[in-house]
Amino acid sequence: MRHYKVLILLALLTGCSSEVDTEKRITNWVQKSDQCVADARASEFSFPSDEWFDALPLEQKRNVVVYIYQERLTNCFGPEAQSLKTALEKHDNQTLLEFFDGYGAFEEPDESRLEGVNKEKVAIFSKNIPLFNLGKVGQEIPLHD
Repeated sequence: MRHYKVLILLALLTGCSSEVDTEKRITNWVQKSDQCVADARASEFSFPSDEWFDALPLEQKRNVVVYIYQERLTNCFGPEAQSLKTALEKHDNQTLLEFFDGYGAFEEPDESRLEGVNKEKVAIFSKNIPLFNLGKVGQEIPLHD
């Protein structure tokens, strides 16, 4: 949470403090994204196995796992990120828009990771996968040579 306090301080220093709504949205995003990361770290979820996933080449397995992780994390704090972006755009705060964009606050999962992979199969496979601990999953399934 410490590094998020820097974000709030930056917002205050860039004149955003006069916009109470924007400040609240920054705080909401900070709290929610911090909670999402904590939930992911605490997750005991074991990654599922199925014939389709198990048959993927190693690089595609890695990419599918990372993509699903990004998707779950984005879904977790997406509404707060969108609310923050809307407020910053409303007040034309380009400095903070660029800052938060550079920080990755508004990023979507990297679809290029699914290049050469059947996206419909990924959607079906990942349908019941919750937010998970990427490090734990990386230890459970062979994701390295």
